[in-house]
Amino acid sequence: MSSSGSKARESGFTVIEVMAALLVFSLMTLGLVPLLTSSLKGSELSQSYTVGKNLALEAMERVRGLPYYISYSAQAKRVDVLDLYYPKFAAGGTFTTTCDVTTTAAPACPKRVPEGYSVTFDATFVTPGGNALNQTYAPLAAPSTYRWDSATADIPPSQILEMAVTVKWTRAGQTKRSQLKTLLSDRKFGEVTVRGSGKIDYGIDVRTGYVDPTGASSLLTATAGNSEALVESKTTSTANETVRAAELRLVEVPADPSAVGADIALVEGAKSIVHAPPNTSPTDVSVAAQVFPHPRLDPVVNVAGVETTRTQNVDVGVTNELPSANGQFQLGNSGSATDDLWVAPQVDTDRALLLKLNTLRPMFIMHHGGANVMSGSTGALATDIAASDRKVETTANVSLDAVRLLPTTFISSSETERAVVVIDSFDASVSCKSTTDSLSAGATATWSATLRYWKDSTNDGVLNGSYVALNLSGADGVDKLAEIRALNPLVHDGLVPTDDVYLFDDPVNGKVGYLTDWGSLFSASSTGVTEDATGEVTTAAIDGALSINSAPTGTTADSGLKVNFGKLSCEAVDSR
Repeated sequence: MSSSGSKARESGFTVIEVMAALLVFSLMTLGLVPLLTSSLKGSELSQSYTVGKNLALEAMERVRGLPYYISYSAQAKRVDVLDLYYPKFAAGGTFTTTCDVTTTAAPACPKRVPEGYSVTFDATFVTPGGNALNQTYAPLAAPSTYRWDSATADIPPSQILEMAVTVKWTRAGQTKRSQLKTLLSDRKFGEVTVRGSGKIDYGIDVRTGYVDPTGASSLLTATAGNSEALVESKTTSTANETVRAAELRLVEVPADPSAVGADIALVEGAKSIVHAPPNTSPTDVSVAAQVFPHPRLDPVVNVAGVETTRTQNVDVGVTNELPSANGQFQLGNSGSATDDLWVAPQVDTDRALLLKLNTLRPMFIMHHGGANVMSGSTGALATDIAASDRKVETTANVSLDAVRLLPTTFISSSETERAVVVIDSFDASVSCKSTTDSLSAGATATWSATLRYWKDSTNDGVLNGSYVALNLSGADGVDKLAEIRALNPLVHDGLVPTDDVYLFDDPVNGKVGYLTDWGSLFSASSTGVTEDATGEVTTAAIDGALSINSAPTGTTADSGLKVNFGKLSCEAVDSR
């Protein structure tokens, strides 16, 4: 028994069993080899893409870390992005630099380019176009004389450069690539020695709301007069002038008050946007009259319009590192009886009858008489540090002739305005001057206007009113508009008290009115004029000289008008 049990324990696999096991193992191994090979190739390809993408990122970061332009006369060596990547005239408009493992000593190339990889930089000057809804960039050729190492010919033709960085390599006989694109422009480096800004945020700004048949709300903003002159000196000097004569913009009002509404439509008047260097004095721009339909109302109606707009005398320059900028805008045609700017909020029949409104006319009208079209200008300059008139000086001013608000059916036809409120001869200006001498430095901010409102003479059921004039200015010291607001004069004297209409809406006391509020900056302290002890920094601001808000003219609260006049500011810094 013990002998046979021992033989059983010593028995093993037969040859056939071993051969079968080897066959199974071979079949399994042969199936895994292609999978393993494919995995290795995929890993290698993925690693190559990682190297390529990182190389493109490093190359682009190197480009973006350079200043855009520093004049050759100031440095006489390669220091800016143009010196390296657009050093001279390129016949096709694009300057191409290619780097590989053999070109690491070239100043434009990265110091480390892996074997088998190449990096190409394609640089193209571009100029902006289109509008706020659709910004475009068109290629701009450099002059044939352009070169980086010239004191007179290194000025770039544009302040925007399109840069494309492309990394290429080969895997499995196929060319792979990774590409990045960006726009480069002037960036500021160093301490400010000169800064000057003269700015008009708006000469006049009008807002009103609409509700379309679906119940969706929209907001119209009509802005006339926007301009800024900006000069600055750090490592180098720059000058900018931006002038926009008018803009009509319609945006959605989202249900979520924290969200930003999308643009529905946009109409722009004449505009000029220029930068120095290079020095430039572009031709005047004129845009013909335009109307502004609301595409979501049913039927579609024109809700605003603007007369001919112009930008003129726009000029920027940097001479001997002294920057200057100036420009002007105009709105309207001299001698024309056409309305310069008008806005028509929603007006329903009940409100029109209640307020005796003339629905054949827009509720807001800006007009001019004779040659006094709406105009404005901004300017900024720096004079030489050794000159007797050393200074940094900036200005901004705007003027308009007449605004008519809420035309009525009952005001006497002998009164050409026939509107509840009329603003005449609005003028506003700011100026800043810094000299490092507190005695000659200074800043000013002034504005003035004549406001007229219709007032019935006696509350006796008889229409016998006339205009009351208020001469307003930024230095009155007394808020005349607040006094009138408290009095709330009668405007339309109805046959019965329920037909009376007052200047201000006052539901608490049962009075129907045309306006909800008005106000003005009425003292010098409210215009934000400052000057430091040395005279090196001066500022001035008029943050909305005059504002008038009307009561709703339709069924919704947003159908009223919000009208603001004159937001201007200036700054001058001379730290040389």
